[in-house]
Amino acid sequence: ESLEDLAINNCRAIGEGDLAKLGYGWRNLKRLQFEVDANYRYMKVYGRLAVERWQKQWVACEALEDLSLVNCLISPGRGLACVLRKCQALQNLHLDMCVGVRDDDLISLAQQCPKLKTLLLRVPSDFSVPILMSNPL
Repeated sequence: ESLEDLAINNCRAIGEGDLAKLGYGWRNLKRLQFEVDANYRYMKVYGRLAVERWQKQWVACEALEDLSLVNCLISPGRGLACVLRKCQALQNLHLDMCVGVRDDDLISLAQQCPKLKTLLLRVPSDFSVPILMSNPL
């Protein structure tokens, strides 16, 4: 319960669904860095049980100040999307090549995280192509 910093980088044995198993370990967590191997991100499929675990399990991440997610899948109501909605103390957020981040998610995050100072966002180039095509520079 005294864990404040956690970094998991390119560990194929641990997926985002496994982070819910931290349970009360989330309570004092202030910094989380979670990086998924980009070649592995789509390989781990979570069943209905894993999805329900995130929705039902108490993930107390109110103390989380710094969150860095790299190559993660962000899907509404599942996985790390559940965490993003609860981080009221969040000051720094880094989303690097995370697939599934929507405009609504960022707006909601800004409204629910009054202490947010820094947002670093890098999306796959495929996401920016339609925007550039409809809004030429």
